[in-house]
Amino acid sequence: MSELQRVILASIKHRWDSKSGLIIALLLAISILVPSFSGLDLEDVSGLEWVIIAACLIAVVVFWKVSQIDRVSAGKVGVGVALEMEDGPDAPQVKADFIDTLRRLLEGSPLRHQFEFKVYSNSVAKKLSSVESAIEFSNKSGTHFLLYGRVRQRTIDGEPAHVLDLQGIVRHVHIDSEMAKLFGAEFRSALPERLIIGPRGDMVMCELAARHIDSVARYVIGTAAALSNDFVYAEQLLLGSSTTLEDFVSTEGGAFLSGLLGRVEKRINELYQRWLAVLMNRYTQERDPNILAESESVIEKLRSRDQNDLQTKLAAATCAFVLRGDIETARKENLSCKGSRDGIWKYGLAFLATYEDDLGQAYHWYKNAFNSSLENPTVPTQCEEFIQIILENEPEKWSLYYALGLINYRAKQDLQSAKRDFQTFLDNTHFDETEKAVISSKRYVRQIENRLSRNA
Repeated sequence: MSELQRVILASIKHRWDSKSGLIIALLLAISILVPSFSGLDLEDVSGLEWVIIAACLIAVVVFWKVSQIDRVSAGKVGVGVALEMEDGPDAPQVKADFIDTLRRLLEGSPLRHQFEFKVYSNSVAKKLSSVESAIEFSNKSGTHFLLYGRVRQRTIDGEPAHVLDLQGIVRHVHIDSEMAKLFGAEFRSALPERLIIGPRGDMVMCELAARHIDSVARYVIGTAAALSNDFVYAEQLLLGSSTTLEDFVSTEGGAFLSGLLGRVEKRINELYQRWLAVLMNRYTQERDPNILAESESVIEKLRSRDQNDLQTKLAAATCAFVLRGDIETARKENLSCKGSRDGIWKYGLAFLATYEDDLGQAYHWYKNAFNSSLENPTVPTQCEEFIQIILENEPEKWSLYYALGLINYRAKQDLQSAKRDFQTFLDNTHFDETEKAVISSKRYVRQIENRLSRNA
């Protein structure tokens, strides 16, 4: 074989799972077979030799099709199982019972994305000897959740038993390396590394083992969906995992899964918090009240699980004000945040006071807000953007420019914007010259002009 043919052969091995690999293999076969019969003259190839060449090419195609990995259909969520089975009279039945139960549990789920269950051969399972090989196979097969390992027969406490040594990987969207590391650790800790099933399969144990894996599969795929912001699907999976685990924990011998149930419940809370944060950010960017209406359904779900979440209260205040003009409820939501170390809720109270033209109270709350710590340093900018949204719909609310001036001057140190905001307030306000907000705004304008002249 020539050096060129060796290079082509290496390319075939690399591309074997694609149609391009088949085409290159056929071209290589022709380049080898035809010259072997005729040299370089095709007229010297006899009819029988052409039949032999055709048969060889057909054999290549057949072998290519037979050796292809059984891929998951487009639009389906693939769950693959590849268990290497040691020799033993009961091992095939144990493997079949376990896999059949897992298949039934997953395929019977009324989820939006339908699962597609794939079982791979013993020869495939033997090749999955490392995480790297499992990841490569998962990418080729299109499986989102791949469970692999070995079924071995052992004697435990004098009784024959079957031991399932399990490992698994999940394919998910690209996330930063630190998040991927945390996610991998979470998955590994949730997946049982070893399951022991009694003699001759013990169908009860197969059922419990499969239910355990079913819950883990929903949990880890749901977490991956949440990371890719597919919140509806993530919710369905995680709630399904929670329901299965609750039933499991209540059964005899199922208490050991209470820790996993706690993790799933925590992940559901985090899902709703992330979902709500994404919706509120979308509202700020798109300024569509329908997004807030969607947010209220997530708020309701969060409150059924946690009544004291700070961000939930703040989002509820925003929804009450924007969707229904309910200032009293918005104020109560912000006041209920008292005691929080994060001073973000004070910005909310300051805004509401400004909106109602109670500028003395507004100044009080803004002063407190500026002197408070914030978990998110972009809060002043977010408040400024929210006020701009309100001004788009109610441009006559001139008092809000007083709030913008305070935020830009005290919180953001944006002198030019602060001067413009204070001046807009002064030029349009209905307050008389003795109002403290008017007096202080004039003073701020003079201070800003002095600072700008010194910096010029």
